[in-house]
Amino acid sequence: MSMQVLQVQVPPGIGVGQTFVIATPDGQQMQVQAMVPEGQMMQVQVPAAVPVVAAEPMAVPMAQPMAQPMAQPMAMPMAMPGPMQMQPMAAPVVVQGYPAQTIQLQVPQQVVGIPVDLNTFVTSTFGMAADPVPMLDAQTAGILAAVNKFKVKQRLAIWEAISQGMCEQKNVYDIYDDANGTPLFTAIEESDGCLRCCCAPHHSFMLKFKPAAVGQPRNALNGSPTLMTMEREGCCSKWGLGCCACTDDCKDGFFLHAGDVQGEAGSIQMGSGRVMGFATQPNMGGGMTPTINVMERLDNEGAKWGSMAKIEGPTCFGGCSELCCETDWPVSSLKADDFHNKLMVGDFAIITKKKPNGLGAAIQEAMTDSDTYTIEFKPGVSLAPQQKALMLASLIQIDFMFFEKDNGMCKSEDGKIKITLFECYCNGCTIPCNLEFGGNNGGGPPKHAEMER
Repeated sequence: MSMQVLQVQVPPGIGVGQTFVIATPDGQQMQVQAMVPEGQMMQVQVPAAVPVVAAEPMAVPMAQPMAQPMAQPMAMPMAMPGPMQMQPMAAPVVVQGYPAQTIQLQVPQQVVGIPVDLNTFVTSTFGMAADPVPMLDAQTAGILAAVNKFKVKQRLAIWEAISQGMCEQKNVYDIYDDANGTPLFTAIEESDGCLRCCCAPHHSFMLKFKPAAVGQPRNALNGSPTLMTMEREGCCSKWGLGCCACTDDCKDGFFLHAGDVQGEAGSIQMGSGRVMGFATQPNMGGGMTPTINVMERLDNEGAKWGSMAKIEGPTCFGGCSELCCETDWPVSSLKADDFHNKLMVGDFAIITKKKPNGLGAAIQEAMTDSDTYTIEFKPGVSLAPQQKALMLASLIQIDFMFFEKDNGMCKSEDGKIKITLFECYCNGCTIPCNLEFGGNNGGGPPKHAEMER
């Protein structure tokens, strides 16, 4: 069944979670749930009318939010959302001034290669609740649209902690609405065990975003629908990953696909035809400033891309500094001609690496790489759902690039105790500043056999 999108402005008096009624282009009445505050635009997916007739939506404010829980989202990118139920209603009141824009949906065409010509990029626009190329299912899009501050918590990997990183486990991230603690999504890593143990954190992986499953083991999530797939190409094919970011073979980044994507991580990229956006590093990785540029898809053919956001961090971060202070990573709106420029404006959002809360959390932080982050969008910055999805993927990319390398602050290596004070960034490389104790070069008086005679 072909689908179309109506762009509808939420009427006055309707808050997030409350419902109102619209009239679809074929004259049907549909009850929908407000995913954004009153006055803002939101997208509603409905079956395509035959013929498509322009119409104005009708709206009736309802006193209570919908009683039915939201249905599980389907894995198909353009699935019919659960909370929209066709119901016969009494004659609704026509609310003037809320025109619906009808968009005929198509399957995005396959794109060959990664766009490297900066002339194909234009500056992204913000303030529209509908994406230029809607590919997420409407329920996932609604969840993303309704939340302005996300918390991302990486689960503790027990065997990884015990083995001090020798047994590298797959990462699992639980994503919450930071305002009320509501679980939103759970993201699970899929990667090759041998590559993970030998190459982490520079290995290739797929990260599958699933419906929230806090507390459930990752094996129980394999049957859950995949809402989005993040793909990261690792060092087996990018030989210079983690070194000086001087060529494309040295630059880190990711692709974000709508729905479930199967295949070898790093080999799919634009070939899925469902890439919502991607991220990469500028030349030399931003110099002394760790930097990621985030781009979004603006057309069906994949010939037009929007320069959306630039994420920049401090020169020194990580290590023991995480115990006593939080690290802020400003996110700036990225103009098409600022791809390689330093901005540090922070007018878009702020990503924060949280410090541990309490002694137990501090011990866990010191001995493992289990971290907690938040991302908060600035007041007045209204983003479309897929733009927020790209920012969530960017946050997790930051964790892999910059906070997974030291496997905690303290570890034993070659009979020595090594403590990482902080990491220093330079042109795409991170250089640890360590203190070492014990071993053959430890302190204390020399042994008798080593004394001069």
